[in-house]
Amino acid sequence: MKKIRFFPSLFLYLFLIGSCTDNPFFNESIKVDELTTVRGRVVLENEVNAEGVYVWVDGFEYSTYTKEDGSFSIELPDPSVQPGGGLNGIFKVYFFCANYRISSASFVLINGKIERNKGNVSQDGTIFPDVWMPKLLDIRTELNHTLLTAATKDSLVIKVHLTNIADTVLVRTFRQPWGAANALVILSENRSPEEAIFLRGTTALWAEEVITHPVTWVMIYKFPRDFFSAGKYYFYPLLEVVQEGVPDKLLNSLGDRLYAFDLDYLNVPYKQTPGEIEVR
Repeated sequence: MKKIRFFPSLFLYLFLIGSCTDNPFFNESIKVDELTTVRGRVVLENEVNAEGVYVWVDGFEYSTYTKEDGSFSIELPDPSVQPGGGLNGIFKVYFFCANYRISSASFVLINGKIERNKGNVSQDGTIFPDVWMPKLLDIRTELNHTLLTAATKDSLVIKVHLTNIADTVLVRTFRQPWGAANALVILSENRSPEEAIFLRGTTALWAEEVITHPVTWVMIYKFPRDFFSAGKYYFYPLLEVVQEGVPDKLLNSLGDRLYAFDLDYLNVPYKQTPGEIEVR
């Protein structure tokens, strides 16, 4: 099956479709023969819009992203094309959004089909209860200007406000030798992600910081004239929120160079508030 990949606007009732029962969340009937479809819903703490959480099935390496309401669907291969004519065992599906606590749920396959009332799957074929993901870190970026023109000569001051929701949060980013964080990603509203602008200090190195109280990173950039074409731009810090329990295979499925100052970083799902600026 083709892996569903897109860049989230930067969750889980797993449905194993069974008998003809109305479903209040997905507005469709559950069919007896659909026992290889994993469906569900994820709920993010402090978020109404749950779009963009990465959903990954271990053992199959299939993935997708949640929709705005947190729902998702992944179809496993037909038992006839699974090893041995149908796999048996307990499998996990993981839910990943980088600044939220990773979560998982399990389901049981018998001869390649999902069993009801086993693992986290209920009688009607759903993961029960909804998958809940607590927030670890709030990330908000602001700029000293919201509008730039060709005549603007002022430097841009970018402030990244990090508020730990968990007691202690470990983050990594590129830092100057004197300790200042210095790594940004700038995305244009009208251009493809492949045209993203990556910025960091020439002497900045990858380093860790333990956050136990709200902190603000300040970065100052003076851009040359006509560096930006007309349009709206979004500013994000480049950082990694470190947490245990994230499978290496899950991260590898997102890219080989997630935190290496590379476009793969854009595949990492975050829920954050970017800084915005309009250039005229």
